[in-house]
Amino acid sequence: MNYKVAFVSNDGKNVNENFETSRKLFIFEIKENIAEYLETRESGLCFEERGHNEKYMKTLVNLISDCKAIFVKNIGYMALVFLKFNGIKAFETDYSISDVIEGILSSSFEI
Repeated sequence: MNYKVAFVSNDGKNVNENFETSRKLFIFEIKENIAEYLETRESGLCFEERGHNEKYMKTLVNLISDCKAIFVKNIGYMALVFLKFNGIKAFETDYSISDVIEGILSSSFEI
């Protein structure tokens, strides 16, 4: 089964930002034994508009509405509820994107 996952990162290599203050979301498609980078999505909101508010949460959830899961450094309760309500699983990690993908592909990390 194919599905998409999102990673919150400021460098495209490491999961190193909090969900609530993220600007860039790196999207990958997971297929049987491979992961394919698809695109980078940006919130388009300035720093003052980001954070723990409903408008920003909705913006981020809409950006990843086609994803099954998102990997973040940290996530707050409100954001977690927004994601769960929209059928998106959230995982906190401080691993690199490639390490997380390796775990997904080897089935040692279940989504």
